[in-house]
Amino acid sequence: MGFERLNVVIRLIQFGVPLLILLPGVINFLDLCRFRLDRLDASLLKLGQNIVDRKFTISRICATLFLGEGASTRNIEFRHNFFWAARCMLCLLTLPWFLFLTGGFATTLTVKPTVLGICTLFVGTTIQAIRYSLYLWRLEKWRLTRASVGILSFSLMCIVTFPVII
Repeated sequence: MGFERLNVVIRLIQFGVPLLILLPGVINFLDLCRFRLDRLDASLLKLGQNIVDRKFTISRICATLFLGEGASTRNIEFRHNFFWAARCMLCLLTLPWFLFLTGGFATTLTVKPTVLGICTLFVGTTIQAIRYSLYLWRLEKWRLTRASVGILSFSLMCIVTFPVII
């Protein structure tokens, strides 16, 4: 029962490359909405206004979302597009979390020793949760809100559970 280097490298490439692609964009967008998911819609509108004002040059796919503004009465088409764009952004923001979870489970099941996968599962999730909660806590001017306390307690639970499972 030795250390399987090839399987570790395969899992690292399989889950690490998409994480390296997704994580910078997610962090930039979370920074744009100041790590407040309840303000996701306003941040998306701000981004759209910057596209219309041509302050940012991003892909044309994002710009087409805001072309329907004012095209119909009561802005039905724009509100419909905006609702689904906000939901797509929420899905994109959860992808790094799911990559860590699936990467941890896949590594646990396929790599010997299994402690490496369990470490990825618990420690990786804990590091992401602590980073998010501390940044949110700092932005709230060091007031502990329900969200930051909940995320910190979740990360503490992961830290305590990790040695128990091993």
